[in-house]
Parts: sequence; structure tokens; C-alpha cells
Amino acid sequence: MTGRRACAVLAACMLLPPWALASELVFSVSLDEQRIGEHRFRITGPEDARTVESEANFSVKLLGLTVYRYRHQAIEQWRGHCLSTLSASTDDGGKTSRVQAQARGDALEVVSPHGTASLP
Repeated sequence: MTGRRACAVLAACMLLPPWALASELVFSVSLDEQRIGEHRFRITGPEDARTVESEANFSVKLLGLTVYRYRHQAIEQWRGHCLSTLSASTDDGGKTSRVQAQARGDALEVVSPHGTASLP
């Protein structure tokens, strides 16, 4: 997506009523001007209970052989402007990881390969 097209899409979204913002955004991903995949966002639900699904798929090829692959999937639940839950998994060239987050009171409890953290 070109910069002008992205700005036009964002401007159009700002003119829509909140209930009409259920949408899908797809971005092409390039490396050295060669398309290697896409990153897709699906946004649904009312403004006060929004769901955001994210999916990224990249493959880098050299002489026709895949030399690197990246896959990422995430589902976020939002309550207004606050993240209430997150479930994400990533395969970064064969190295996999998962992140889970859950709102608990005034904190967000995050569980990742690096341990558990409670964030304000």
C-alpha cells in the first residue's frame, strides 16, 4: 500500500461512524523491492468491545528456495482503549513463541517465554 493510499484509507475510516469500523486492512510486505508476504488486520465489534485479529506471513526465497519464514497470529480483545486479553503465537524462522495477556484489576498480566509480568 502506498503512503497516499494508506492516508486515504485512514482518512476514510475517520469519517465513518464507530459502528461501521469493522474492517480488514492488508499490507504488502517487501524486502529489497520484492514482495515476501503480507500482514493482515481484521477489526470487528463495537468501539467499547473491539476485537483485533492480526496475521503475518512472510517467506524469503533465494534461488527459488525458501531460506526464511515468519508466521505470526494474534487475537486482541479491547474494552474501550484498554487491552483486556491477548493471545499471540509466532514462528520466526523455526523459533516459536507464545504470549498470553489478561487484564486483572488495574494490571495486565503477561505470560511470555521470558516469564510472567504484571504491567500497569
